[in-house]
Amino acid sequence: MRNINHKTCKVVYMKLNPIKYKYKNFDSEEDHDRFHFGFGARETEKIFNDNNLDTSDYGLICKDILLKPNKAGNIVEYALRYGEFIALNTHMTQKAHHRIDSLESENQSLKNEILMLQGQLSLITQRLQKMEEKLC
Repeated sequence: MRNINHKTCKVVYMKLNPIKYKYKNFDSEEDHDRFHFGFGARETEKIFNDNNLDTSDYGLICKDILLKPNKAGNIVEYALRYGEFIALNTHMTQKAHHRIDSLESENQSLKNEILMLQGQLSLITQRLQKMEEKLC
C-alpha cells in the first residue's frame, strides 16, 4: 500500500470531466432511455496517459480486447470501476476540508487583527482629538 501522490492526484482529479450519457440501443428489445452520470473511459485513460500514469497499474479503467467485435463494432471495450473513485474522491474531499479549515483559521486571525487595529485606531483618534482640543 502507498499513499496517494498529492500532486499527480490533484492534476488527474481536476481534469476528470463528468458527463451525462445514455446507453446505446443496438437491439429492438433494448430500451436504454435513462440518463447516467459518469466519466468517459477513453477520456479518463487519456488523462492518465497525459500524466505519465499507466492505466494498467490502476484498477479504475478496464480495457478488454475482444475476440470478436461487440454490438457497436468495437474490438476494444472500455469500462470504469466507479468504486475505485471513492478513495480518490475521499482524498480530494479531505484535502479540500484541510484547506477550508486552514483558510477559516487564517480568516479568524485576520478578523481578530482587524478588530485589534480598529481598537488602536480608535484610541489614536481619541488622543488626536484631545490634542486638537488643547491646541484650540
